[in-house]
Amino acid sequence: MNVRPGFYKTHWQSSMVVLMRVATPLSFGFLLQTVMTTTDVFVVASLGVVELSAFTVASAVYALLFLVVVGLCSATVPFIAEHIGAGRRKAAISTARGGLAIVGIAASIGILLLLTLTHLHSGLGLSQEAMRSTALWAFCAAPGFFAISFFVWIRSVCTATQSARFVVRVTAVAALLNLFLTTLLTVDLPYAFNWGIAGTGIAGSIVRLVLLFLAFRAAQADPDSRDLVQLERPTYQDVKMVTAALNVGFLVIARILLVEGLVYISVLILPHLISERDVATHSMGLRLVGLSTTFALGLSSASSSLIAQARGALNADAAMSLSRSCLLLASALGVSASLVFLLGSHPIIVVAGSHHIEMTQEFIVFLAAYQTLVCLQIAASGILLGYKETFKPILATVVGPWIVGFSTGVFLVTHLTASIDNFWIGLLVGQSVSCFWCVYLVLSISVKKLQIVQHP
Repeated sequence: MNVRPGFYKTHWQSSMVVLMRVATPLSFGFLLQTVMTTTDVFVVASLGVVELSAFTVASAVYALLFLVVVGLCSATVPFIAEHIGAGRRKAAISTARGGLAIVGIAASIGILLLLTLTHLHSGLGLSQEAMRSTALWAFCAAPGFFAISFFVWIRSVCTATQSARFVVRVTAVAALLNLFLTTLLTVDLPYAFNWGIAGTGIAGSIVRLVLLFLAFRAAQADPDSRDLVQLERPTYQDVKMVTAALNVGFLVIARILLVEGLVYISVLILPHLISERDVATHSMGLRLVGLSTTFALGLSSASSSLIAQARGALNADAAMSLSRSCLLLASALGVSASLVFLLGSHPIIVVAGSHHIEMTQEFIVFLAAYQTLVCLQIAASGILLGYKETFKPILATVVGPWIVGFSTGVFLVTHLTASIDNFWIGLLVGQSVSCFWCVYLVLSISVKKLQIVQHP
């Protein structure tokens, strides 16, 4: 399904239907990937403190390297989609192949870093046993990193062609297989192999290789994406075609690392400012928000692709309609998740208490408000990526969560009461600045400012 002039009606409802149809499988795919990661954490936790600390260190670097690949692939989506919308199929194929080359290089570098984890973390105070476990998991998980990198490339190409409906299906199969293999290879149960943390890494690699195979087969079976995911050697011209996308990719990576970096920095600094119980509450809150905003990631990916195709097809009305519709859907998603938090506050507090984590009704309110703002910002960032606007969202992230939010939170904790509520008030203020800035950038785009130029 390619965007072309006259395809969309200009009213918002039709754009919402298209957005939901493209975003839904992507959102559930992102959610299932989060479930896979959570499964690994619970299984490794049953092995002991040493294995859990080793897995935490190794998986953190794995996740950061993976985010680099995600940023590079995400940047190619609007370029491929714009070429398709303009009818330049050969240019889209060339850009996709250039992206394949870039992903191959990034995955190779990522594997080298994973295999040197022992040296990277020698100064973190881990015991020798934990460091050996870290290196062992990294060695076993390296093939999986290569596979998941190319899976993300296939998913990005298919997102650009609106043919990623298979994502939820293949990821669901992978999630079930991951639960089975991780339990079979890791834990000490009858008829299980009991390979410890090595079993977790091996299971993850097998699952991701299967995921890549299933995704490739599905993409090959779809006529809209078949020619874009051919495994042919990229040429110099292909790499040149993806250069502009690479420049955007670096900015996308910077924004992703800024967002994720705030999480890691807060976890490192908060133990010096508040109690350990409040730190645990903070970590649990971030996990809950991450689950709810996973759906916004699918909406963000869908909007960047659809808007880019509309721009390539010189359909300014469709681009504008998609932008407004995406903001409305993100608002509805955020409000719905907030209601789930507020109405389910009692079960959340009870479950958290059973894990020795103290949550209050006031903190649940903060979570509800925060995730609404995050949903809107994620969607707005995806819209702006569709217009190839990436620098201003980075400024919004630096000024909002980092300068305003983090500093306000630390100030309130140090000068008022050393509680997690005060720190999250600061986060809310900073996230509000970033969210409203990005939304303003989207709303300030008019048909005249789109600068959609007729391609020769």
